[in-house]
Amino acid sequence: TEEGRHLTQPRVVQLQGTTAVFEVEVQERHKPNAWLAATVVNGLELLTAERSLNVLPEDKFLNIDVVTDVPQAKPGQTVTYTVTARDWRGQPVDADVSLGVVDEAIYALEPDRTPDIRGFFYGPRWNQVEMAYSFAEDYSGGLDKFAPDPRVRAQFKDTAAWFPRLRTGPSGMTSVAVTLPDNLTTWVATARGATVDTRVGAHSQRLLATQDLLLRLEPPRFLVAGDEVELVAIAHNYTGEEVEAELDLQAHGVTLSRPGARRVVLPPGGLARANWRGQASEVGEASLEATLRPRKTPSAGDAVRRTLPVIPRGVEEFAPIVLQASTERPASTTLQLPSDALPGALLQAQLQTTPLAALDGSLDYLLRYPYGCAEQTLARCAPAAVILPRLQQAGVAESWLTSRQKPANQDLAGHIQRLFSLQQVDGGWGWWLQDISRQELSAYVLLYLAEARDAGISLPARPLELAVRRVEQDVASTEEHAVNATRVRRFGGPDLRAQGLLALGRWQRFPAAELERLWQARAKLSPQARAQFILALHAAGQDARARATLRELQAAAQQTETFAHWLGGERSSWHDSSTEATAWSLLALLRLEPESPLANKASRWLISKNARGYWEHTRATTAAAWALAEWWRTQAGRQGERGVATLTLNGRAMETWEQQADSLPPSWQIPLEGRSHVVQLNVAAPQPLTWDVTGGVVYQREARALGAEGHHGLSVDRTYYRLPADEAARVGGADLSSFFQEERVHTLAPLRGDARPGERILVRLKVKAERSSRWLCLLDPLPAGCEVLDAPKEQWSYWWSHQEARDQEMAFFFSELPAGERSLYYVMRPTAAGRYVALPSRLWVMYDPEARARGTSSLFSITE
Repeated sequence: TEEGRHLTQPRVVQLQGTTAVFEVEVQERHKPNAWLAATVVNGLELLTAERSLNVLPEDKFLNIDVVTDVPQAKPGQTVTYTVTARDWRGQPVDADVSLGVVDEAIYALEPDRTPDIRGFFYGPRWNQVEMAYSFAEDYSGGLDKFAPDPRVRAQFKDTAAWFPRLRTGPSGMTSVAVTLPDNLTTWVATARGATVDTRVGAHSQRLLATQDLLLRLEPPRFLVAGDEVELVAIAHNYTGEEVEAELDLQAHGVTLSRPGARRVVLPPGGLARANWRGQASEVGEASLEATLRPRKTPSAGDAVRRTLPVIPRGVEEFAPIVLQASTERPASTTLQLPSDALPGALLQAQLQTTPLAALDGSLDYLLRYPYGCAEQTLARCAPAAVILPRLQQAGVAESWLTSRQKPANQDLAGHIQRLFSLQQVDGGWGWWLQDISRQELSAYVLLYLAEARDAGISLPARPLELAVRRVEQDVASTEEHAVNATRVRRFGGPDLRAQGLLALGRWQRFPAAELERLWQARAKLSPQARAQFILALHAAGQDARARATLRELQAAAQQTETFAHWLGGERSSWHDSSTEATAWSLLALLRLEPESPLANKASRWLISKNARGYWEHTRATTAAAWALAEWWRTQAGRQGERGVATLTLNGRAMETWEQQADSLPPSWQIPLEGRSHVVQLNVAAPQPLTWDVTGGVVYQREARALGAEGHHGLSVDRTYYRLPADEAARVGGADLSSFFQEERVHTLAPLRGDARPGERILVRLKVKAERSSRWLCLLDPLPAGCEVLDAPKEQWSYWWSHQEARDQEMAFFFSELPAGERSLYYVMRPTAAGRYVALPSRLWVMYDPEARARGTSSLFSITE
């Protein structure tokens, strides 16, 4: 038989002897391969064999070539790359081509795993024809129709430039100019091309960027204020003759103990080095400029500048303030900083005459949030999908909108793509990919994706249908108690069903039986879920029930003369945030009774909680910003009332602002000196007027003076261990995870004395929890001068969900943290001599910031 995708060309041959010869005419259909199978039946014995007939599809391959206009370049030089595409006969081809120019050192860290484009499209095909027979393999009498089938055979930046869409045109050629960065490296240019009729090809070309005399300066990636660092400049001589030179280092932000130039002699083909000891003197950005000047020809030398952040040697604290002043009565408060507060405290204040100040900070917070689980990735989409479209409908100034829409849309497609890459195979979402589908998160994502759809954002149809089915199944299978993989939340089922029903309603799915079931159980709903159920009932056309439930929600409001809010549910549940409960209640009010006085009170309460320009976490910020944007839209873009606000510090006027018809409320940042300050807000207007200021003081507490601290039963502790050099060498740098076991760690002694560059240092992070918690993050700051060498590779068997190695820290994330004590590990490598402060480890529940723990700082010394 001839096999492949189908069974074709069968032949039946009576063997004469043990050998037969078959002739097969190679045809177009055989590309790139076909399978020839022979099956012999001899009584009840069956023998089979198969071979692949490989036919090279030359006409489907492109010959891509990449050349440069120079054989070798200098750093910063503009180089022209020319890409050509020809067919297998050498004729020019009009092709779409991508071209990337990447530092070759990147591939030393992570090889290019892109498969060969030719093999991807036209690689060998596996045989999809299966053969089975009904004879027993061991025939011992009688017909055996139930024996197992026989085994089925089955066989599997640093970036200088990126041009994703080049076109060669009829000439088969295109050129682009690339100004190389200043790296002294080999640049790898990779071109991949394809034609309309799917002819494909690829090619890589290397270009060395170097010079005869060159200088290297490799400081740590960052420093902590007060760190002492050994700065090393290394000069290389490729001239073929001895060179006398001066090596100099100019530093800003780092104080050198013995500044000045060093005289060096570089042998032919050799190198020389010079050292400077320095101390990071101030928070901000340090600039280092090293210069190599040959004595005979100074212009032939080299110079390199590096900048690096200098972060505070402290733990950040925030003391919130809320001032509510009227034309009749100013408002004031006294700020008292602790004795261990470092210099550099900053008063941040926002004048809240409209919601725009709160919303402006929220947009920036959501877009810049540094981590990317499914919920946080979705939060990055919220500015474009939820908030800005409503503000546009509210008639907010076009200049303001335009300046915010550009960053919101810049990476939107990538955020959407990442969100769907985190989708589980059953259509739901967990926190990270290495997780299970979680009912609360699946419904949450589906709900916000409906907003993205309504905003005109392109979404993939098939994954969406899978998500809808997943949520439908979740709603139908949820009973009185919320159950997930590791815990049961008593009476939490109705809350989850309310969110699921709202999400389904936004996709025009209204399961009548489930709506009825939840109507009967609505007394058990938390305020947030009750508000979501109101919206679900309204979407399903059940307005009478929606209004009845709204009256119950209104009765649960916590009110004062100025504010109104709703309480969150049980701690560590998905519905435990008062901010979210109030935001969803406001949305329900705006949908059914937009003129209710509770709506204005709720909006003011939300604004009052926006002390830092955002709310407690990404989820609360997304919900509150949505609700305030919707409230502002219902106000039909009503401008703030005219008036003048003056902010005074210790009796001195610091900021004055006048509300005009189209002006936007300001945000103020005022440096503070000293420990005690009196802040006052004065309001003047021709009519009675009340304005708010929200904000607070951001300051740093000296890390070395702080002990460990834990709240709500959490604690974290860090220990360093020096790995035995012989064992580390034997295992190699690729995989040190064999040390990530408590029984191995017990054989090691904690690090004493100085570490040496190149050593392997095991870091153990021990976390304790008195009760199980969900959705936690653990950050362990690195000592400057160290790099993460090996972190545990993500596997389904690990008890945490995700980890990330960053320039300044190692981060772990937990969907579930069971009660008890557990340890996590990673390995780092000292690279730059110095005395560094390792800031304390921090553990916190991401959706309950009050549940947190902090370890202690430590001094980490590296000597050569």
